[in-house]
Amino acid sequence: MTPSSLADLQAKLPHVPQRFWKFVQPTGNGCWLWKSELNWKGYASFYLRTTKPVVRMMAYKYLYVQIFGQYPDSLQLDHLCRNRACVNPAHLELVTARENVRRGNSRVAENMTKTRCIRGHLLSGQNVSMRKSGWRRCKKCECERARRRRLAAAIRKGETDGQENQADQQT
Repeated sequence: MTPSSLADLQAKLPHVPQRFWKFVQPTGNGCWLWKSELNWKGYASFYLRTTKPVVRMMAYKYLYVQIFGQYPDSLQLDHLCRNRACVNPAHLELVTARENVRRGNSRVAENMTKTRCIRGHLLSGQNVSMRKSGWRRCKKCECERARRRRLAAAIRKGETDGQENQADQQT
């Protein structure tokens, strides 16, 4: 079932408490703004009083489940409209956590979509190593960092091979 309008949806879902609908306000851009409590991240929050004890739920998740049924725990609802206070089910899509982060505006999302490292090397193919954490690393930059660390350790130990002195003499 695809919700066409708020009034149609209310008629098709008589089991959803009337007090839920009084907090939904349609806007001109298609979003259905939640006019009650938002949590600290800006998501619509709703207290379901039909259960004992009273349960606090995310309003957009509650409505989605009422329409489409339960969804796997391995998936998340992504707001396609990027408006966290929107409860319009047509603006929600089930995606993996990784995809949800990639679509966001965070620093993690920005780094996931980068094609080059900060020094301009390509982040693809043989030039990329993956950390256990899932982070990508530029192999050329890692080799350069390792070379600098080895050189610094050798200088501290006094075991330089004279290359630095030769470079200083040439300038």
